[in-house]
Amino acid sequence: MELPASVDPALIGAPGTTLTINGNTAAAQPQQVAIGDANGNGIPDAVIKFDRQQVIQAAGNASGAVPVLVQGPLSDGNRFSGTGTIQVIQ
Repeated sequence: MELPASVDPALIGAPGTTLTINGNTAAAQPQQVAIGDANGNGIPDAVIKFDRQQVIQAAGNASGAVPVLVQGPLSDGNRFSGTGTIQVIQ
């Protein structure tokens, strides 16, 4: 997840971070936030991992490109949120 340039992705903490699919929520795995440049575009980002089974349950019967919302707290007291899509194969 890339945050605005003014926000350090290292401020993201897994506790309290969620992934919402069709109104269903999966919690981020504890201690599973890695800072790097996962997509190689030169902008620091955070890779947040979620329990696969929770994501499958949250997706339910959805398939194809499914919109998701990721949100949670930052260690400076602010919150972040972002939207995107995941590809669900049934």
